[in-house]
Amino acid sequence: MCEIPWFLSGERKTFEGIASPELGIFWKYFSNIRYFYIFYRNVFLLQNFEAMFLWNEKAIQIVAGPCSVESEEQLFATARGLKKIGIQTLRGGIWKPRSRAHHFEGVGESGLRWLQRVLQELSMQVAIPGLPLFCGSMHPDLFFVRDVDVNYAGVVKGRKEEFVRLGLTEKTHYLASTGIQGQIADSRSLVLLDAYAVDGLQAEQIRFLHAPEYLNPTYEYGVTFERGTAVEYGDRKHIFISGTASIDNRGEVVYPGNIAGQTRRMLLNIEALLKEAGSSLADLAKMIVYLRDIADYPIVRDLMEQQFPDVPKVIVLAPVCRPGWLIETECIAIKAGGNPEFRNL
Repeated sequence: MCEIPWFLSGERKTFEGIASPELGIFWKYFSNIRYFYIFYRNVFLLQNFEAMFLWNEKAIQIVAGPCSVESEEQLFATARGLKKIGIQTLRGGIWKPRSRAHHFEGVGESGLRWLQRVLQELSMQVAIPGLPLFCGSMHPDLFFVRDVDVNYAGVVKGRKEEFVRLGLTEKTHYLASTGIQGQIADSRSLVLLDAYAVDGLQAEQIRFLHAPEYLNPTYEYGVTFERGTAVEYGDRKHIFISGTASIDNRGEVVYPGNIAGQTRRMLLNIEALLKEAGSSLADLAKMIVYLRDIADYPIVRDLMEQQFPDVPKVIVLAPVCRPGWLIETECIAIKAGGNPEFRNL
């Protein structure tokens, strides 16, 4: 049994059936949206259980379930336990591209049938994290590349070939994407992919962002990703900005060797992309800043705190995909309002 603060009302509620020796809580507040993440272990006798609380002033949505679906029995036991304590949305990881390389990578398509049964028999909503590229309608993704200066060219080539196979070209669209250096536990692996997909969207809800006065199309210098993607719902708009650096609309690095200059130009590019989506820097909800040289951290930290004191952000040491870039940022913005022609999120 675990007692969890119920921030909407200021009360505390006890969720029966949840027992955890280690409960980590991280929450951030910005604008009218609050994000509250709870990660459990050994919940309902399972491991790798995750729960996410999303709420605003009027409503709360709780998404919870196993990080890795291992069997139909496991999935249904978790779903019934969640429903018993009032959670109506089950998440289940059935594709595991981030799992240990060359080992279990998820139950795959058979898990779809199990989730369909949960949907029909228990009348719960279902969310599937980490969908493969062909399953959803909008997919920001993140590539972690070992020795990025050496191996990124191979990632670019492989991604382009796979996109061609899936029918994604410069005449259709690509995905919002970030490629950075990452340390991978399995020494045999050179690249890992983390992805986020939303299924069931209408094409009219999705807009790809370009900001041509500041940035050129990525295919002009041989890579294949979208600068940004805006998704409109009935009650809000989400804007996903790919990893953005100090670059101009000719594809050239701006302010080489100057971390302060590159930071300002990077933010100018991000602002232009957000403006194209009808948003602004004031709507930023999350930022991840990647640095090539840890010595630049004090300068970047001060610049970010001055301009974005209330935005959840993290600055990490992770060289980006071009040696001349000292800094890169990916971010998410949430714009209040929406289009009543579409369903609410």
